[in-house]
Amino acid sequence: MAARKILSFVLLAPFGVNAAVQGSGTMTPTVNEKGQAVQQMKIEAPAMTEEDQWGYNMPDMYKCDSCRAVVYHLNAALESKQPKSRRLQEWEYQDVFDNTCRSGFAGYGIKLINGENVLSGPGLKQQEELSPGMGAIQMGGEKWEKRLREICRQVVEKIGEDVLYERFQKDGSLSESACFDKDVRSCGASVSAAKSSKKLKNEETQKMKASLAEEQIGVMAMMQQIAKESGLPTDTYTQKRTREEWRRTLAQLSSSITARSQGKKVVTV
Repeated sequence: MAARKILSFVLLAPFGVNAAVQGSGTMTPTVNEKGQAVQQMKIEAPAMTEEDQWGYNMPDMYKCDSCRAVVYHLNAALESKQPKSRRLQEWEYQDVFDNTCRSGFAGYGIKLINGENVLSGPGLKQQEELSPGMGAIQMGGEKWEKRLREICRQVVEKIGEDVLYERFQKDGSLSESACFDKDVRSCGASVSAAKSSKKLKNEETQKMKASLAEEQIGVMAMMQQIAKESGLPTDTYTQKRTREEWRRTLAQLSSSITARSQGKKVVTV
């Protein structure tokens, strides 16, 4: 009997974010709980940071790929408009750049590829190599289109419309090397360093959270720690009090902890 193909997952996407399964890895043969031969694929969605979801600008870690996507679409637009018998007039290639930056870049978002969030879309297919038995969910939406349009305007402005068209004429196409230009600097050592630094910081944060979650302390130690974090003597919350005084102290302590968790200024009475 041929193995059944099963693909199931639950995806909860933030409001305003489009989610779509794109690409596919090789199905992995396995056996389900009923002993039936099946083929399964693991689908993973990227964990979106607040910057990914709400930021106005393109996050730094995606700027190199976003520039590569922009060059891809500018080149495709020029190829579609370039006559075989003559050069484009200045106003013609200016219109090509303006129209591309104004209305292009549908279908972009981020995916989790090999454990790392990457920008994904029509101009970046070559980087989306999935491991066997893995699939990827793209989290996209209008926010990513707007960011890419802004990156497009920046690239055209920094390099210059005339320079871009001359490169297209000379080389027969626009190359991703434009993203390494000193005026653009979307790709290169500084960008790679920024991505590595962010990844390392995230790993350190996760380790710290895991360490704190595992640590267990008593009531006295916890009270002393809270006092220390508030800039108070360590015995502030461990001194003897009457029942009424304890009620007021604990109420104040509860309010302080809540305010601190919400990022508000804590006022100690």
